[in-house]
Amino acid sequence: MAAGSSGNIIRQQHYHTFRDIQPLKTSLVLHVLGRLIKSESYVICDALRIKISVDDLAAATDVAALCELISSRVGSTATDKVDQGEEFQGSDHILEVAKDEGMDWQKTAIKILGQSLDIPVAEILMDSQLEDLGADSLIAAEIASNINEALYLTISSTDFASLTDVRSLCDLIAHVSGRESAQAAAVSPSGSNSAVPNGHPTLATEDKNPIPTKNNAYSIHAAFHKVRRGFDSHAKEVNLTGFWDKVYPRQLSTVTAYILEAFEKLGCSSKKFGHGEKLPRLRGTLPRYQREVSRLWEILEEAGVVEKQGDTFVRGPVPRIQDRSAKELSTELVPIFPQYGSTHNLLDLLGPQLADCLTGKSDATSILHDSDKGRKLLENFYTNDPGLLAAKHVLRDLFSTTMQAIAPGEPFRVLEIGAGFGSTAKHLLPQLRANGLPFTYTLSDPSATLLERAKTTFQDIEGIEFREVNVEKDPPVDLLGRYHIVISSSYAHGTCNLQNILANIRNLVRPNDGCVVLIEPTQKLAWYDLVWGLLDGWWQLYDGRTHALQSPWARETALHNAGFAHVDWSESSSRESRTIRVICGMAAEPERKCPAEATSMLLHRGTSACGKRNLFLAPDGFGSGAVFGSLGPLLSSVRNVSVYALNSPFMHSNPYPDDPLTIEELAAIYVGEIKRRQPEGPYLLGGYSVGGVLAFEVARQLFEDGNDIEKLFLIDTACPTFVRYFPDALVRYLDSIEQVRVGNGSELRPNRRGRLVANDHFCLARQQMRAYQVRRLPGRKIPLVVLIAAKEGADKQNDVPRPVFLPEDQKAVKWFLDDRTDEGWFGWNEVLDNIKVVRADGNHFSMMLPSMISSWGVELARMLEE
Repeated sequence: MAAGSSGNIIRQQHYHTFRDIQPLKTSLVLHVLGRLIKSESYVICDALRIKISVDDLAAATDVAALCELISSRVGSTATDKVDQGEEFQGSDHILEVAKDEGMDWQKTAIKILGQSLDIPVAEILMDSQLEDLGADSLIAAEIASNINEALYLTISSTDFASLTDVRSLCDLIAHVSGRESAQAAAVSPSGSNSAVPNGHPTLATEDKNPIPTKNNAYSIHAAFHKVRRGFDSHAKEVNLTGFWDKVYPRQLSTVTAYILEAFEKLGCSSKKFGHGEKLPRLRGTLPRYQREVSRLWEILEEAGVVEKQGDTFVRGPVPRIQDRSAKELSTELVPIFPQYGSTHNLLDLLGPQLADCLTGKSDATSILHDSDKGRKLLENFYTNDPGLLAAKHVLRDLFSTTMQAIAPGEPFRVLEIGAGFGSTAKHLLPQLRANGLPFTYTLSDPSATLLERAKTTFQDIEGIEFREVNVEKDPPVDLLGRYHIVISSSYAHGTCNLQNILANIRNLVRPNDGCVVLIEPTQKLAWYDLVWGLLDGWWQLYDGRTHALQSPWARETALHNAGFAHVDWSESSSRESRTIRVICGMAAEPERKCPAEATSMLLHRGTSACGKRNLFLAPDGFGSGAVFGSLGPLLSSVRNVSVYALNSPFMHSNPYPDDPLTIEELAAIYVGEIKRRQPEGPYLLGGYSVGGVLAFEVARQLFEDGNDIEKLFLIDTACPTFVRYFPDALVRYLDSIEQVRVGNGSELRPNRRGRLVANDHFCLARQQMRAYQVRRLPGRKIPLVVLIAAKEGADKQNDVPRPVFLPEDQKAVKWFLDDRTDEGWFGWNEVLDNIKVVRADGNHFSMMLPSMISSWGVELARMLEE
């Protein structure tokens, strides 16, 4: 239903406010309807775009007087009578007056914004970031209050805190009031999007169909949104699940052994040195392998064999280096993990040649591409590697879903660049043919030899085309804007100028509904850099990259710079799903904003931070960053750090009701917002209650991406090994006692029975905690951890008797309800080191009150300045 249509229906419904009370007469006194009138008065005013004061409303003693009052406010005559026994009907004239007001509400909202922030209205654009305008957490409550008073709304500070720009503010007002929102604002003379409409707005319409049946950008986006979380289920199908826990440790040991053997040949025998002793530099390595050598040292550091001190390396803490040869270790891997046979065999092919390759005695390109063994291993890897297979399954799902939205009779056009051995085409073609819809699949590769092999393999398949396309050069004119999807599987990242390639691909996709799909590793892997890092093209990067593999956030930036309007990628719970991604760049913006994007509100702006040092705080189970509102004033002395409170995108709706997001997935969403604010580390992280667990998982994912964490603040957060879940009986009891306090906008208030139980986001948090498996952070880079622990329990009353809890619930019950008498670490010492405990006044809930927060907020500010 269109937003405008729903708004009109709401108005008409409120003309019949008294319809259920029969018979309704002009003489009926309003005190009979008193409670209804008080609760609905603001809705009547909002629906009819009128203002009625409390005093005027009180003076209207009967229905006839109320009708006269309403008519006088909208400029109507008092001809809309309510006769004996007639239902109350709103006049067409009133409807027209309300309609003619158009977008005046938007002008009012913008005017209030300008007055509150002392900014000329002409300078406020639809795309203006609220933070840049100065709308921080301290003034948010004032702005929300002024808008509520002017427009008769009930926007909370929590709602306002979730906004990012002026457009989102207007959309929120439209949503709350049932008004029509301006999708495309008027264009000002300067060409910018003015926030003030010109009287002829383009109205947004809401399409309830998840995937439209016509050709547009939204269909591609909706299709990808539908399949993006499917990686982990496919990982199970192809035996990828458990790679990091079971396979990678042994694989890392094998890679480490190959590196140590090569380094010994190059004059550095780590076995001869004790912990902390300086290691000699390698001899005879070629300058072009400088980055590869640095990466090999980094792998040894990951294994604990060496430590970096300045520009040199010293012997690491590992007490004893593996005595067994790399060949022995490699030989064992294949029978134990046969699904990774091609990976291990590639490692076994180049590992023994590492020293010779680094000194120029052997050539890795010849070993891999000019020998039958090398070519067969490469083809086997690209065809059967579990990570690539899982990603191709996601891509196959995308094809199936997207083709449902293609206009009837129109061929679905696909171009694969760098098609190589045709392994991706082999996987996708059965799906394309099974759909029974017309398609063309164009295989391209800069190598004429590989393209000829592909022709031999696919020559008898209808719909296949072959083109020798080099996307490092300007694409042929006849291919411009032709393709629904351009695929690059394990190809684009290995080119010297990724930015140029993506720009050329942008010219190949259809301008309104085309996209590029990249299948790429997005985390560094030891074996990957030993094998591919010896190839000339791996380190010849002329686009600002320092490594061929990059995070999805870096790819997002590159795709945006190339002209793609919207970027999304596959996301599941496992680390495997974060190791290789399906990244989709859309040519046009989708019609709807992605429902899974976090926002953040500025609590404090550091005067000298310049955006380089920021603390990001994850909220509790209610998902709103407003819970940190009272912390802002205590941070005024912090000069070098800005502080942001994160907001969950699921406070008001959950797009995945049947398959709730996990802690890992919500943390990944927070990482996206953190990366938007601060692209590079080191990072300062924190979280309150469940938010502390989320901050811990955010730290894990940032570590996986190669970032450093400076400090981690856990604000009264129990480790999941200590308190895994919130028992139902405990939640009901917390709801029943007066001392429980929960966040509501800018203030904290006593809780009502059922609040915790009824809150959807809190229920989601409980589900997430039950499923989350906490583990030590990867690598050896452990941040300084500050645990801020409340001194008191939440149960200080005698009116409500404490129920009998199950034995398995006792740990959680005592942690929430009883005073904390020890200096314990709440279980975090099992997975973290370097923990400092700060004791805070109050209990788990009251410690966030303005009267209590200073007991630990001042110490937090001091530690941020250290």
